[in-house]
Amino acid sequence: MVWMPVLFALGISIGCTQPGTDESSASTASAPSGPFIYVASGTTYAGNGVTTATPVNAIVRYLEDGSFERVVRDYTSSPGDTPIELVDYDESTLLVLVENTSGRRIESVSKDGSGYSTYLTNGTALNAAVRAMVGTSDGGLLVSKGTAIEKFSSALSRVTSGANPFISAPAAPCATSTTLIPKIAIGPSDVIIMAHAAASPNNQFNLIKSTGYAVAGDCVTAQDGPTANHYPTSLLMHSSGKLLVGYGNNTGVIHQIYSYTVTSTTVSGATLAYNNTSVLQGITHLAEMTDGSVLISAGSSTFNTIEKFTFDSALGTLTRVGATPFISPSIFT
Repeated sequence: MVWMPVLFALGISIGCTQPGTDESSASTASAPSGPFIYVASGTTYAGNGVTTATPVNAIVRYLEDGSFERVVRDYTSSPGDTPIELVDYDESTLLVLVENTSGRRIESVSKDGSGYSTYLTNGTALNAAVRAMVGTSDGGLLVSKGTAIEKFSSALSRVTSGANPFISAPAAPCATSTTLIPKIAIGPSDVIIMAHAAASPNNQFNLIKSTGYAVAGDCVTAQDGPTANHYPTSLLMHSSGKLLVGYGNNTGVIHQIYSYTVTSTTVSGATLAYNNTSVLQGITHLAEMTDGSVLISAGSSTFNTIEKFTFDSALGTLTRVGATPFISPSIFT
C-alpha cells in the first residue's frame, strides 16, 4: 500500500483528495468533482484546560471553496462511537480511527457515503483511548493511544518493540513521554514525530526512529515547547519541508502555531508562525491543501471554525486568507 499525500485535521480531521479521483456509484454528470475536504467531528484535544465544541460524531465533505457538500458517515446511530482521525487510503476510500470503549477500531469508509466496513480491530493493541493515526511509507499505520504508539503492518498485524508497543516510555531526551500523545506525523527519512502534551518539562515533541523505540538511542531528539505553558496539540509536516506545530493552553493564554526546520535528526529555527486569539483558539489540527495552503481547525467551544492560511516557508509564517472563517461554525465542525 502506498499512502496518498494526506492532509487531515482535527477531531475534526481534514483530508483533501486529488481532482478526478472521486467517486464511485454516487457520481453523476452533475456531481461535483474534487478535490474535497473531509471533516470528522469527533472527540479531540485542544490544549491544557481548553473546552472543545461538542462533537456531532459524523464525517462530512466540503467542496474546495469551503461550502458544505454532504454527510459521508453518521456515527450517531452507534452509541459511543466518535471518529478521531482520517487517512486518505485510496481514490474511493477513507480510513477512520474510531474511539469507543466498547469497540475501538479502524473503519474503511467510502468517500461517496455508499458504505463502510471494519478494517482493523485489535483489543490488545487498542486498549486505551485512541487519539491519532498516520500512514507509514511501508504501508503500515501508526496509532496513538494516549500513553503509547502502536504500529500495524500493511498486513494489519501488530508490530511491537519486544513485548511493548512500537513506541512506549521513551527515555531521555524524550523522557518520559507517556502522558498524552495527541498527534503524530512522519518527518524526513520516515522519522516519527510525536507530540507530547504534559506539564513542563514534558510539553514537547519528539523525534523517534522509524524502527520504533527499543533503546535510549531510538529517541533522536526532543524539542521543548517555547515556554512551560506551550502544550502541543497538532502537527503538520508541510510539503515545503517545514514542520508546523499548534500549541494550546488556557493558562497563559496560548493559542499559537510555530514553524520549525526538521531533519531526520535535528530540530531548529523555531518561529512564531501565527498568534491571534481573535481568529484561532483551541487549535486541534492542521491540514495542507493541494496548493500548499493550510487549513487550521479552531476547536474551542466558542470558535468551532476552520480557517485557511497561506504559508511562507522562507519566513516560516502563516497569513490568514480572508476576513471571515473559511468554514463557519456548524454542528459538523
